[in-house]
Amino acid sequence: LTATSLQPWQVSKFLVEKGSTNALHGQVTIGTLILQDCAVGLLFALIPVLGGSSGIFGGMMSMGRLLLVLSIFITVAYMMTWSFIPRFLKLMIQLSSQTNELYQLAAVAFCLLLAWCSDYLGLSLELGSFLAGVMISTTDFAHHTLEQVEAIRNLFAALFLASIGMLIHFKFLWNHVDILLAAVILVIIVKSIVITAVIKSFGYSIRTAFIVGLSLAQIGEFAFVLLSRASHHHLIGVNYSHPI
Repeated sequence: LTATSLQPWQVSKFLVEKGSTNALHGQVTIGTLILQDCAVGLLFALIPVLGGSSGIFGGMMSMGRLLLVLSIFITVAYMMTWSFIPRFLKLMIQLSSQTNELYQLAAVAFCLLLAWCSDYLGLSLELGSFLAGVMISTTDFAHHTLEQVEAIRNLFAALFLASIGMLIHFKFLWNHVDILLAAVILVIIVKSIVITAVIKSFGYSIRTAFIVGLSLAQIGEFAFVLLSRASHHHLIGVNYSHPI
């Protein structure tokens, strides 16, 4: 299914290049991508609980503790968003007036620190990274930060796609090419139909719903990360976590 893996940021980039971000279908597509990222963050937090073996009562207690920790973590992050983060980014801009390397390092270090804190609290690295991006995006320096980390983001995206590509076994691919092609086509068709139906049910025109359905017919990279973490917690078989 690697062929259908198109990152959400690539979808957003495609909409920007086509000048469709202000169009109705562009706004619905971007809004849906944001909602998907939020849902993925919650799933990352719940996977360790779902993979536990302490029974129903223990699972409920673990989920309660997780939700409490998650609520506190998000609350502290929200408070920092309106107090510490703008001052920190402004200070980094002032200190890096001659060169942008310091601001780039500060932005990346902040994201890594929040990811580490999230993992230390028993949530997930991905949830912390996602929350760090949300915190920066709510400030006045969001666009400047995005410009500074654009090259780094493309580098990490290339490394991700390269790592996924290195997991492909050509012998397996050749022996199961019919099943793989059928799966790719099925995913694209089924997902397009489902998304189109959902968007249409919210009162949008069939044209808007169809365009959004085609835009979101891909499989995001978080699907592979979710499968990997679920396999690590023995929620699914190892064979099903293979990217192809």
